[in-house]
Amino acid sequence: MAGDWIKVEHSLPDKPEVMEMATALGIDPDAIVGKLIRIWTWFDNHTNDGIAPVTVRALLDRYAGVTNFVTAMQVVGWMEELNARLIVRHFDRHNGQTAKSRANTNRRVTKSRSGNGPSVTDVTPAALQKPLPEKRREEKNVLTLTSKNKARGSMDELKAYAVGLGMPASDGESMFDHWESNGWRNGSSASKDWQAGMRKWKSQGWLPSQKTAAKQQPAHRQRGYQENLELP
Repeated sequence: MAGDWIKVEHSLPDKPEVMEMATALGIDPDAIVGKLIRIWTWFDNHTNDGIAPVTVRALLDRYAGVTNFVTAMQVVGWMEELNARLIVRHFDRHNGQTAKSRANTNRRVTKSRSGNGPSVTDVTPAALQKPLPEKRREEKNVLTLTSKNKARGSMDELKAYAVGLGMPASDGESMFDHWESNGWRNGSSASKDWQAGMRKWKSQGWLPSQKTAAKQQPAHRQRGYQENLELP
């Protein structure tokens, strides 16, 4: 509903979430990228805010041509289901009228500064020129991750490390939010090693995805979990 184009990051094909979806669904990562664009385009064309009734889940899977594609998006944290609605995470950052207005403004400013090309009022979405700098996070492969700060990591580092541990990237995002909220502390002392903390969470079955899986087991197989989790 917000126009005939959407924003796509250059780094999308190399994001750990794409690799995780490709592994889970058994298809090529480049195919995942194409199908993600189809899903995001559908939401851009049919919604104003990236929110649709949960009843369109089967329709979206058919639109992508892959069974459980929407579920895979939920696992990596790019889609969530809440109150019988499917919600595209961070939709307003890249799509919707507000995000596209920002992109058009960047394009006009670029043309104005260059002194070349058509009038600055021409915002026809031809090939996008390089916009003003935006905050971007470099995705890192967990196998080569060498964080300079063991006491705290970035969200991308935690997500990549979670994927390297065989868990969904959403676990890393949840843990980043948890530790960011308590100041990356262990009781009254500052944390020393967030990677060790993540390994401890996994070994104890405290990660959000592990808790969700445990809740889906029969009641006699469930076991208790500690609520107040701390870094080592």
